[in-house]
Amino acid sequence: AAGTAAAGDGGDAGVSAGGAAGAGGGRRAAPALEEDQELPTLTLSALRWLQDQGRLSPEEKQLLSHDVITSMAAGRMSAVEVAYSLLIGDLTEGEGITLQQVPPSAPLISEAFDEDVAIFEAQCHRLASSL
Repeated sequence: AAGTAAAGDGGDAGVSAGGAAGAGGGRRAAPALEEDQELPTLTLSALRWLQDQGRLSPEEKQLLSHDVITSMAAGRMSAVEVAYSLLIGDLTEGEGITLQQVPPSAPLISEAFDEDVAIFEAQCHRLASSL
């Protein structure tokens, strides 16, 4: 299990399902995710985080995001979702954090977590080159 870290607000809070401005000018809360939407949403957020960190090119992010979305529409998991669930999901699940809550300048949660993020990043590069 990964150690704990203070969550910062320097990262992306995650994928919002697009709330529109209401009569009061505020944003509506994103609808609750169905269980089958959680992994794709977390994976897309992780891809965005990697790109924001300069660890994934915009083209790679676009290819992998498209694969996640088309796989979800087809009722199957994409390879990058499998990589996320095996490498990142298990480490963050018990901690109640996501990659997006780690500020860009902060060290990651633990050495093991940092290593798994690096492996996930390498998998993203390999998978994007095969699409």
